[in-house]
Amino acid sequence: MKTKFPLEQRYAINIASIAFALLLFMFALQVYEIKNTSQQITNQSERSFRAEAERQMRQRGVFLAETLAHNIAEPFLAMDMVTLYHLIVPVRRSTSVERVFFYDIEGKIQHDGTREISKYEQDVRDIFSRIYPASGASEEMVLDTSIVVVRPVRSELELLGGIVIELSTSASDESLARLDNQLSTMTDKLVRSSLFELGAIGLFLVVCLSFAAMLVGRRLARPVMRLSMLAERLGEGDYDVRVGFERDDEIGDLAKSFDQMRRSLKEQNQRIEFQAYFDELTGLQNRAAFHQLMSDVFVNSHTGVKHVLVYIDIDDFKRVNDALGHGAGDRLLKSFASKLKVWSEYVTQTQSSVLEVRAARWGGDQFVLLLCGVENTSVVSPLARDLLQKLSKPSDVAGMDVVLSSSVGYAVFPDDARDSDTLMSYADLAMYISKERGTNLVSAYSKRTDGRTRLNLVLESELRSALAEQQFELLYIPVADTTSRVITGFEQLVVWNHPDRGVLKPKHFMATLVSAGLREDFREWGFNQGLDDLKAWQQAGHDNLRLAYNLATLDFDPRWLSEMIMQGLERTQIDSRDICFEVDESSFSKNLVLTAELLRDLKAYHINLWIDSFGTGYTSLNRLRLMSVTGIKLHHSVVSGVNTSQDNQHLVAASVAMAHGLGLLATADGVLDEGQLSFLRQKGCDSVQGPLISEPMPSRKVDEFLLNYPGAPRLKITS
Repeated sequence: MKTKFPLEQRYAINIASIAFALLLFMFALQVYEIKNTSQQITNQSERSFRAEAERQMRQRGVFLAETLAHNIAEPFLAMDMVTLYHLIVPVRRSTSVERVFFYDIEGKIQHDGTREISKYEQDVRDIFSRIYPASGASEEMVLDTSIVVVRPVRSELELLGGIVIELSTSASDESLARLDNQLSTMTDKLVRSSLFELGAIGLFLVVCLSFAAMLVGRRLARPVMRLSMLAERLGEGDYDVRVGFERDDEIGDLAKSFDQMRRSLKEQNQRIEFQAYFDELTGLQNRAAFHQLMSDVFVNSHTGVKHVLVYIDIDDFKRVNDALGHGAGDRLLKSFASKLKVWSEYVTQTQSSVLEVRAARWGGDQFVLLLCGVENTSVVSPLARDLLQKLSKPSDVAGMDVVLSSSVGYAVFPDDARDSDTLMSYADLAMYISKERGTNLVSAYSKRTDGRTRLNLVLESELRSALAEQQFELLYIPVADTTSRVITGFEQLVVWNHPDRGVLKPKHFMATLVSAGLREDFREWGFNQGLDDLKAWQQAGHDNLRLAYNLATLDFDPRWLSEMIMQGLERTQIDSRDICFEVDESSFSKNLVLTAELLRDLKAYHINLWIDSFGTGYTSLNRLRLMSVTGIKLHHSVVSGVNTSQDNQHLVAASVAMAHGLGLLATADGVLDEGQLSFLRQKGCDSVQGPLISEPMPSRKVDEFLLNYPGAPRLKITS
């Protein structure tokens, strides 16, 4: 007989089955929700942290690029590769910076932050194809493993090139990977804990399954969703978010890790902001922050309110670094900045005629002040002199009392200028006027100084020192007979042994030397020193040598030349036929009256005149016939192509034939190799000069050169 179950039991079994099925369904639903929610927080956190890391790196790259672009223009104009190196190297060695390039307007790399400049003249577009040098545009490029920031470098008048900084994202990628692993580990712990908790509640309270599941879901989902919301706010830059709950489980651990990462990002952002707006060494505002301050003050300035920009430069600070070391120099800069800050606070609190004083380090040993709300500008000079007195007090460095002197210049807004850049350039110019006058002096900008740029002022000052310290030197370029290679003479070349920028040729300083009124001392020294050297060679027995002077270096002035020649020849007793003058073809063609007068005077002294740089200007055959010149010198640009260019060969051949047809001699400049010499010999060129014969040499090496050079002239033996 078949056993029958009571109805109550069947209901119980059915209810139990339904309850069990419901339990399984709710269990599966909760597992899905937990995993989905955990995945959401993981993905959201990763996106937020990645976005923030990229934003911070981009911001850092922009700051480094703009700061470097602002500082590099002046050294590049001066071709100061040492300063370029010292400006770029700290950036290249910064954390996460992979590469730094400075390129010119043609896209050619001028410096890459290495001593050997391994990328010199390489086209930056070969490395970053999206860069357009001539456009001067700013650019940020996000690549697979790096962020590239491009900023233009400009002088006051033109685009010079650009700065490229590439920052590696590998460090941030590693941090994100660690974060992802940590979040995944905690999520796995969270899921396992949730499964155990759901199972226990389900087995213990089957009847209350729905209610228990709702409680568990609420207990688990709300903290996770709150963390997701907070991660999103953190990604937007809100570093003050708080988790708001504490738990002794995996969610609590996740919340603690989240808060720890929030604090780390906040501290990192604060460091970046400090570096962006403050100078790390002195604690004063930096160039970028002060520039923004000036803009804000000037834009919000009311009619009739004046502000004074004060520019301060420490005199000869390089000597302090050289003598005491850069560590001591940094301590002196900190002490200098501290005095500046104390004085600024004192003036702000005590001077009723000045509303506020703000100080900043503009760069290197240069500082700036902004006197806001100056009622009467007549108080500025006394205040500046008081500042100089405070700044010149001794500072103790390594047991030594070191006294620093400074030069101060200032300009007034809006009287002198109405924008920050112009006002800064005027204050800078006034400072250089103070430096030119002496030390510990104050100068105000005036419109009379508009015609003299800061560069000219600096160069004039350096030229005066160069004349006083005998930094100029005469070099001599040997001239050899084309056939015998016998040395027939030398051409004089004046160079400036600049203590910082190396050897400078006349084209780099002659215009400033003339405008500064220093040519008279310079030209007399050059001419007379050349005569003394020639006299010494002749006394040593080197006969039949002539010395050539370039009138572009001396002066195309017949009246001065006549007096100088007469006095020099009388003093040294040198035969006038042993010296000659060279005039550029362009000057020969333009200054016909002066040329005629010059030829007349030179003929009176039996001195020869040559046309230099022949082939680069325009000189008619009739003029050559009428003007009694001795010969022509072919320009090195014409000679350089005779091995490869038929046009150059024809031009050289025609020029030599023309010279000989008119009874003139022909010489060639810039001869580099035997092939060029052979061609010139075939065409009948009389003499040559250039690297093949010898590089320019000082007078002390001429005697040894003449004795050892193949084909050198015989010594004149005297009894």
